[in-house]
Parts: sequence; C-alpha cells; structure tokens
Amino acid sequence: MIGFADNNPSKHGSRCKNRPVYPPWKIPDLDFDRVFIASSYYQEIYRQLVDDIGIPAGRISLSCTDDASRPRLWSGIQQRIGRQYFGMVLGTRYLGMARLGLALARRIIGTFGSVRLVPVHWIDERTGHVVETLQPAEKGYVYGPKYIGRRQERALVEVPAIVLSRYRSATITCISNAVLCGGELSMWRTSTSTNRHANYASGYVFKYGRRHALVEDFHTSGTEKIERGIAITGSVDVNYYHWLLEVVSKLAYLERMGGDDYTGYPILISEKAREFGAVSAFLELANGGRDVFFLRSNGYYEVDDLLTITPPNSLITTFSGRTCHEIRDCYFSSESLQFLRRTGLNWMYRQQVRPVRREKVFLARKGTVRPYNQQEVRALLEADGFEAVYLEDLSFAEQVAVMQQARVIVGPTGAAWTNLLFCRPGTRALCWMAEEYGDLSCFSHIAVEMQVQMEYILYRTGATSSQELFFSPYVVDTDEIERWLVSGR
Repeated sequence: MIGFADNNPSKHGSRCKNRPVYPPWKIPDLDFDRVFIASSYYQEIYRQLVDDIGIPAGRISLSCTDDASRPRLWSGIQQRIGRQYFGMVLGTRYLGMARLGLALARRIIGTFGSVRLVPVHWIDERTGHVVETLQPAEKGYVYGPKYIGRRQERALVEVPAIVLSRYRSATITCISNAVLCGGELSMWRTSTSTNRHANYASGYVFKYGRRHALVEDFHTSGTEKIERGIAITGSVDVNYYHWLLEVVSKLAYLERMGGDDYTGYPILISEKAREFGAVSAFLELANGGRDVFFLRSNGYYEVDDLLTITPPNSLITTFSGRTCHEIRDCYFSSESLQFLRRTGLNWMYRQQVRPVRREKVFLARKGTVRPYNQQEVRALLEADGFEAVYLEDLSFAEQVAVMQQARVIVGPTGAAWTNLLFCRPGTRALCWMAEEYGDLSCFSHIAVEMQVQMEYILYRTGATSSQELFFSPYVVDTDEIERWLVSGR
C-alpha cells in the first residue's frame, strides 16, 4: 500500500500506519494500481475520484461491506472488545456507567483518538429547544413504486411537524442534521419508518445507541466560531435529490419564523451549494433577504445562537446490514413539494430559456456509476422518436424546461428523477430499478404528487449491500421497455 488520501487539509503531509497521507488531487501523480474506497461516504468519494480528479472507474474498488463501512474507530472497537459489549455501553441509561464502560474499553484497546461519549436523543421526541411550529403534523400517504402489471401500494403515515428550534453554543456540520449542545446530541430521523437497520450516523457522529453516541472530540479537532445563523443543512451535500428535498425545501419556511426576532440571522449552508445551479437558484429566489454564510464540508462550527428547521421531507439513505427500502422509509410535505415546483418554474421563466421541443426524453447517464446496456436501450428508444438527454450537462433552468415540455420520460433510477417536480400533469414515465432496492418510494411519491403516470421495471444485480448496489452493473430487459412503449401508443 502506497498511502492514504484524505480531504482534510490538516492531515496532508502526516503519516498513518507509517504511510503518508496525500490530498486526493495528488493521486494521479502517484504510481498506483488501484484506489480502494474504505468509507461510509463511498458515493461522494467515488464521484470525486472519477468526475473531479479523473481517475478511471476501472481502477477504483470498494473495500468495505456494510459493517466495514462504518468509521475505522468503530470497526476496531467491535473487533477488539465485541459488538455486544459496546452495544451495552451505548444503550445504558446512565451516562456514568457508559463512561465507565468506555474507560474499560480504552484500557483494553488503547486510545480512542479524538472521540467522546455523549447522551443522545431524537429531535422528534424532545421539545426543549423548539420555539415555534412552522407547519403542524399531519396524516398522509406515501406512495410506493407502481410496478408494471401490479397495483400501486401506499402507506399511511404521520408526517412530522416542521419546527423551528433554537440552541445556544451548539456545534454543527453541514453534512448532518445533528446538533451537539450542552454536552448532549440531538439527532434527526425519518420518524415514519420502523426499519431498525436505518443508520443516521453522519458528520461528526461516529456511532450511536439507544442512550449514547460516540462523536468527534472538538477539543482535539477544533471548531470555527459563528455568532448566529440558521442552519440550512442535511445529511449529505453532494446529491441533487437530497439538496432539493431535504435541504433547499427548508427555505420555504423562513417567512413563517415569528416576528422580527430572527430577521438578521444569516443562512448557514454547505459551500458545495455553489456547485449546484439549482441550489444557487433557490438561494437567490428564496433567501428572504438574508446573508448567506458558506460552511466547509469537512468543517465543524460552534454557533453561539443557532436556529434549525426540521426537514420537510426525509428519506433513509444508509442501512446497517443487509436490508432494503420499505414505503414508510420516507415522508413528504406536499406544501414543500409545491414550493420546490413553483420556485423551479419561476427560475426557468426568469432565465428566458429558449424552448427546445422534446416530447420524448431518455434520461441518459455518463456511465461512471452502475454501467448497464445503455447503448442497446438508446437504440430502441431513438427508433421510437426519443432524444437522449444528459441533464448534468444542462443548466438548472434548462433541466426544468426539458421536464416541463416532455410528454414521455424514460430512464434508470437516480437523482435525475428529482426533476419530476417540474413535469406537466399527465406525463408518462418509465423507470427501471434494482429489485434489491425494495420499495424505494422517493420518486414514485413525487410522481403521484405531480400527477405523473410513472411505472417501474425491475432487474436483479445480486448485490448484498447498499454499497455494492451503488456500483453494481446490470442488464435491463429491452423487451419489457418495448412492451411498455407499445402499450402507450
């Protein structure tokens, strides 16, 4: 092994396991055979290596399973002292007992590095920091995928209230909804789900149990100070779907914050917002006249006076162990979806996009992730009058225009389907998705809300984990696609 690569500038030039730590952009200068990704942020790292740095996809391997994808600290703890013992440490009600257990573990395996143990609770169960309800809880349905030839399933859920909370001297990061305040961790979850394999650890949260969590020790890593602000953040900052549904949707509720008390609070948001034309558009149209402060993706910030808005829409993105999605693993606020739609269409009209008539659209992909028989599919569709469109090559306004003008849309599952938000009612859509995803319902629900007639084709990959599924190549049955096309003529 030549060495390690890390995005954290403070680690560049240091050594780990007696090997150098490089900045990722130095990898092409090294004499290497293969890059191994050993992180739970494998999706973000993969895209950075391929799209930003230019490393061929064939020279990248995923070296972690669901268990190994957890932080190395947690994997080492489990290997040395046992999963059952440490589960007791994180699950005990008494912080003193948990700290004693941590101290014993420290004696067994040595230092834990820059982590500490803190009490943890779910935000939807504690109201101590809540200052205002911006939208009350309401019952509603989540609509699962409509598989061809089958009835569309749905689940009745209680969409949680959207609340404004206020924290004093709180620590945040822009890649987590968690807040560390007063030595206690507040975490957000998809409360409609009963999936016990859901994993909400992200940002500075390494691992959590029923009562306690392991978090970064900021006395070691350091934080940046901010006087005050409104955190417009989410669990990730590199995925288009999560940007719009989980993060940007919070902007709809800025105007509901009571009186003039919070007028001067700036928006705190990831610096990666500037890389997404859609996010920049929403910040311009819906910032409420507030200043915007951009946070570093790998930075930790201590905010003297922090405001947070709970996610209007939520989807479980990470699971521990072999599992798949259930319909209840996501929820949506219809009001926030309409906000996203109105604002996107408004941006398109403001940009005066020159219309290009595309009634039949094939959502093509560049092929860096989940390669499949795209050329065969494309030939079939083009013979039927479809035009292949690479949405990532278009501006946000152009993407909205494509979806607004299309009457039929076909393509593989992925973040591009977030743009269903901008389709006309009555549009037909066909998506193919891995059977191993289960009832992943984020796009099927948006389709129902936007009155799009969306159906699904399934294929198998043989993947046994969400990480493996992200990369697995596959073959979609073109005969099924052709039958769907004929049925709509």
